[in-house]
Amino acid sequence: MAIITDVFDRASSNGLVNAAKYAIARYSNYPISKIGPWISSDITTYLINLQRPFTKYYTDADPFKILWINPKIINRMIVDRPVLWGEVLDGQWHKEAFPLEERQVYNAISLYLKGDELNEIRIWFNDRYMEHSGLDQSEFHSWISDLDKMVKSLKREGYKTQVQLLEEHPIWTKKRSNEPKPTWLNEITCYIGPDGEFIFTECGQHRLIVSQLIDLDQVAIRVARRHSNWQKIRDIYRQAESKSEINEEIKHYMNHPDLQDIIPAQ
Repeated sequence: MAIITDVFDRASSNGLVNAAKYAIARYSNYPISKIGPWISSDITTYLINLQRPFTKYYTDADPFKILWINPKIINRMIVDRPVLWGEVLDGQWHKEAFPLEERQVYNAISLYLKGDELNEIRIWFNDRYMEHSGLDQSEFHSWISDLDKMVKSLKREGYKTQVQLLEEHPIWTKKRSNEPKPTWLNEITCYIGPDGEFIFTECGQHRLIVSQLIDLDQVAIRVARRHSNWQKIRDIYRQAESKSEINEEIKHYMNHPDLQDIIPAQ
């Protein structure tokens, strides 16, 4: 009801056309989070991309492309929830990032994997879920069981994307997806800072932490936002017809995962 009132007020003051543009830019991602994890990925892609023409800055890159990177290069995080995949944003937002290892859950999972016998992880779970969400001890043991399964699976089979897991174990994968977005989109989500730094933001926090702690070689991530300075570097690489045209001061980015689809062949 609040959304309807908001758009109606916008229409009353700015006309139907401007209200429609506002609704798409402001709320086109909203229905996706409510429809749940069974919505078609094609429909989701279409709905989210409706926002892009009404957004001042967005990337040239496929907003949903998967990048395979070493999880240990993700050292910092921002507490944020993306609403637009493919966003390009300037400013100092990257300075809000802090070390991932400062998260209570990072320390708790680390100690648990080292044989802490649930002590620290139980404290974290109580603070995170039992006090705020009303979960009980049975939910805690179920969560621990899922964590153990995740660790064993990652060690045995390596990291699999949500699409792969949906094909192999659809019911279990949908059930364990606790994010308000389609399950196929529930990959580790990052922003890229002005100098190319991958900054974790949401989705797959436990997968990322476990992958780092067990020394996994690679994980799949999606990039929801790029800093405008980094986008300028992408633009230079994309527009160059040969590697010799790329400025010396940015040639050290040649191996950056986000640039591999646009690096000149010669």
